[in-house]
Amino acid sequence: LSEQRFWSLMSERGMISQWEDVLVLCKSAPPRRLDLSNLPVGEVGLWIAACAVAENPSITALDFSNGIHSDRWSARLSNAYGLKSLLRVLVEPTSCVRSLNLSGCSLRWQDAVLLSQVIGVSETLAHVNLANNFLGEHVEHVPNVPASDSDDEPPTQCVIQACPGLAALCQAVIDSPGLVSLDLSSNGIDDRGAEILATCVRLRACTLQSLRLGGNPLGEVGGVLLAEALRENEVLDVLDLRSANGNTRAGDDRISIMHSPASLRSSAEREQAAMQQRFECKEDEEHESTTVMRAMTQTLALYNHSVRDVDLSWNAFDADCQALIGRALGHEQCNIRRIRLRGVGLTDDGITRGLAAGLAKNTSLRVLDVSINPGVSGAGTTALLRSLASNDTLAGRVRELFVKDLPMPDDACRA
Repeated sequence: LSEQRFWSLMSERGMISQWEDVLVLCKSAPPRRLDLSNLPVGEVGLWIAACAVAENPSITALDFSNGIHSDRWSARLSNAYGLKSLLRVLVEPTSCVRSLNLSGCSLRWQDAVLLSQVIGVSETLAHVNLANNFLGEHVEHVPNVPASDSDDEPPTQCVIQACPGLAALCQAVIDSPGLVSLDLSSNGIDDRGAEILATCVRLRACTLQSLRLGGNPLGEVGGVLLAEALRENEVLDVLDLRSANGNTRAGDDRISIMHSPASLRSSAEREQAAMQQRFECKEDEEHESTTVMRAMTQTLALYNHSVRDVDLSWNAFDADCQALIGRALGHEQCNIRRIRLRGVGLTDDGITRGLAAGLAKNTSLRVLDVSINPGVSGAGTTALLRSLASNDTLAGRVRELFVKDLPMPDDACRA
């Protein structure tokens, strides 16, 4: 339907009147944050939110997570009219929206192109969450070739355009005057998508301070390219690469559990499922993850000392990775304050030669998570805790230490 006809139909069906109370509420008590997460927002809800933002400059945060579904009948009649209405408002000089959450909203590459047109010019939009969508998808199309009467003419080949939505977003990141945080977790970003991201983060024009890519199958080539690109990046503060082989861990609360079965919603069951998945990974996935982690830990150890919050959980660490992460933590220029190594396959030898040695020299760490590493025995736990206890600089500064499922002998408890 045309946009005019679409909104007329929504009005005739009473869809708009259902949201009038939201507008009334926004007028009577102007909010700073409009949270419509986990509600069936749809096209009409986005349009109502656009009206609210247009009338209330006080709104600085919008959350529509898990509220838009492409299989709804209104979405099938629309050409993203709700999203377009919202985005038109966000580029207005009166808009003060700094945070936009569209995670789990069934966004495709066309939606990413629309978003990029706003991100690239908005002076206020700083934090964008697009996790759990389909923005890493490739597009197949058949080029327009004049018809031929010859029977010998070979069939026209399909042309694959790699990640057009992600490419548009990356260009917008480079052009953006204010974006500092982007969450692209669980978007199906593969080798070619990772290569596009690598080109983006390598440029000085990229001012992202937080980049979350957990749960994407980055691939061996793409992951290594991204690691090499980060060697030249001096502004990134938060780096999230959980499950860089794309296996979303049901046990990790920070990766959306929207795709997890209902039976795994409790914390204990999620953790148990995560550990089982981690050690049942296919051999090629383990190798791929190890290669990427080896390149990433090398970057952190030798080149990039600006990252302060790094999450490498649910990847496969070999001895080299463990040695390199220890070297990164022990570097005199290390700024890492939070590091999460949950379920990476740490071993006693890796802790003794790598992690413990690095922690003994570290001066910046505040949060350490080494939970769910069955390869660590009581001796490994003891070595880890003794290294922390012996570091006078860190004494009293480490605020959170996660050692779930690690054995705790008496010596470790005393440490």
